[in-house]
Amino acid sequence: GRYDAVILPRPSPDRSCSRILGWLAGGKTLMAYRTSCVGPDKNLPDCLLDTQDEHNIISNFRFLKYLGGQITSDCLDVHDLLHAESVSDKWKTLPGQVPGRKYAFCSPRSVSAIRNWGKENFCELIKLVYEQTGYTTVLLGSADDVPDAEWIVANSVENSCCSLCGKTDLRDIPSIMQSGHFYYGADTSTVHFAAAAGLPCVVLTPHGKGYAGWLSAEKRFHPWQVPYRVVNPEKSIAPCDGECKAQISHCITGITPSMAFTEIKDLLQKADLFRANR
Repeated sequence: GRYDAVILPRPSPDRSCSRILGWLAGGKTLMAYRTSCVGPDKNLPDCLLDTQDEHNIISNFRFLKYLGGQITSDCLDVHDLLHAESVSDKWKTLPGQVPGRKYAFCSPRSVSAIRNWGKENFCELIKLVYEQTGYTTVLLGSADDVPDAEWIVANSVENSCCSLCGKTDLRDIPSIMQSGHFYYGADTSTVHFAAAAGLPCVVLTPHGKGYAGWLSAEKRFHPWQVPYRVVNPEKSIAPCDGECKAQISHCITGITPSMAFTEIKDLLQKADLFRANR
């Protein structure tokens, strides 16, 4: 009974029974989105907010405004997350680093199978990025991503990429991002670290063009307040319709390396980061 309000910020259907937890915790007010109310606890919230087709950050501001708060800044910033210089620079001592080289960061895998694009595709895209823009790609990920990352490095053009997968902690990523110039790769959490660090981003998503549902990288989860491109398949692959609902890499296979590189090149040119004829 010590809580004035319990905030449940998930706008998509929530079957986790989180409202029951908030109610049992004694929250005087349970705040949730009307669109999230499914399951056995759907009638518990006494304050329901409607959501619109908007970025998830803006959606979360609705709770603050409802509670009488004022938004003084809507920026993501990694400043408070940065480690000491010795920590943020430690990745430069790992194999494959060359002083003075220009780096792009890439997450080649996601925990969601439908967001995984394929190792061969990344090899081809890394080659295009290296040979036509002069950027070396640094692969980021957890220890679970090491086998795929090592395969990509082994099958890529020499010096075109190196891997930090399994060699850094998640808490190191904000500092590491300070050393790069742009991000490209999977629609996963790393892209938001990149955006918070101010890097232009190219995101590969499995959902067909125009998809505006709960998982939309175009509408709800695109990189916030930085130049970006979202690369979609032209259309979903049957039986999917807009949203990819497969259990394996599926609709995202409709994206080709050349499609992704076209968006990268366009973004770099507009951000004045393009380096031709390395």
